Amino acid sequence: MLPIRIKRLSSNRTYDTRRLDASGGRPPFEEVLKRVHCDSEFIDPIEDISNKIRSSTDNPLSIPFGAYLTTRAIAFFTIDFSNPPLDSQYDPSFSCWLDEFMVAQDCQGQGVAKAILNQLPDLMNKTFPNIRQLNLTVNFRNQRAKGLDRKCGFEDTGEVYWDGPAGPQHILTKTL
Repeated sequence: MLPIRIKRLSSNRTYDTRRLDASGGRPPFEEVLKRVHCDSEFIDPIEDISNKIRSSTDNPLSIPFGAYLTTRAIAFFTIDFSNPPLDSQYDPSFSCWLDEFMVAQDCQGQGVAKAILNQLPDLMNKTFPNIRQLNLTVNFRNQRAKGLDRKCGFEDTGEVYWDGPAGPQHILTKTL
């Protein structure tokens, strides 16, 4: 298993010096996002992701995380508590969304995404103990990602989010 560390990032543009920990505080999310973002039809532009996170700074609905291999940022994702794509069983009091999940291009195909997905239940239980359900959407055309999500315990709900930025998306869920 890869020795990947997942770390909550600051929504600010500078290091959060008020919350220093053994690893030196929270790096700003934009620093990590720029390092790992790659052009893909399945990933939103950096500006859109940045605006979404910055707009929720006072009321954190979209919380950024970085994944590191030693000191190198290799992945980025957010845990999102905003309105879900569907208003059915996705109650934000116990449910949230894995969003904007991306792995640096030169790290893809090396087990990074799998290692992160397998660490998420522990991360969620420690960071957000009231959350019992983690959801995600995956584009219909991204069968590789959907296969990995299913191998890591996510179940296809059979529901579809039709308004995804790159087309329709499957909705998958995992009980924590």
